[in-house]
Amino acid sequence: MANSREPTVAAVLPAVLTLMGGVAAFHIGSKGVESQVAVCALIFVFSLALYVGSFYGSEVRVQNETSVSHDIELEKNRHAVDVQRLVDYIELLKLKRRFESEEKVDLSRFESSVERKNDNKKSEQVEK
Repeated sequence: MANSREPTVAAVLPAVLTLMGGVAAFHIGSKGVESQVAVCALIFVFSLALYVGSFYGSEVRVQNETSVSHDIELEKNRHAVDVQRLVDYIELLKLKRRFESEEKVDLSRFESSVERKNDNKKSEQVEK
């Protein structure tokens, strides 16, 4: 519903109201009083429904656009977090290598919390 980005309401609404106005003028001018009252009531109800429907459609469109922009912002935030995690991990690896070379310490058995978390996820995936 209301996924179109084209302003169809602006083109359709005047055309429909003009058509209904012409039909109403014909019926009111050519039919009896009872028919005139019924036609006026029907046109009023139709116009009211058209008016309410157009505003409801615009509200749905705004909510849809808001939802999409919110989803895009969440995706950007997730991307930024992933990039920062990657940068931190690269810095950790560089630090480990530098520390091993400068201090002559064997860090092959050392696992950081980041590395442990990834190993746990891999083992959980393998078990499933």
